[in-house]
Amino acid sequence: MKALTIVLFALLLGLPSVIAEQYRDFTAGMKACHESYHALADMPNKTGRQAIHHAERMASIYEDMIGFWRQRNAAAAKWAEQGKAALVVLAAAAYSGDSARANEAFATVGQTCKECHDARRVKLPDGHYEFKHQW
Repeated sequence: MKALTIVLFALLLGLPSVIAEQYRDFTAGMKACHESYHALADMPNKTGRQAIHHAERMASIYEDMIGFWRQRNAAAAKWAEQGKAALVVLAAAAYSGDSARANEAFATVGQTCKECHDARRVKLPDGHYEFKHQW
């Protein structure tokens, strides 16, 4: 019994660091997405090597987001899946030089970002954001 108590106590001590690490990775991914999103927003045609780079970078991050949200919120996981699908289309359109399709896919990405952000985060008085903890 004493050994079980010690093991449970050790697990409880380590759990906050595991959760903090998971959120740290998620937050870093969101910041990287923010940078790539705004780089794409500044590109009128969203085609070429830089557009491909940013779309693929975001698609990779979205893949991680899908796993993160599947464990917490089905709606957010759905938005992440839709966003990743749009980013794959964006990367393909950027590669083929199809500006119209790239811009359409980018608009879809922006919509999935907005829907998730409106539902899952809250702006703090200092201008930063945090999760609405309603998994």
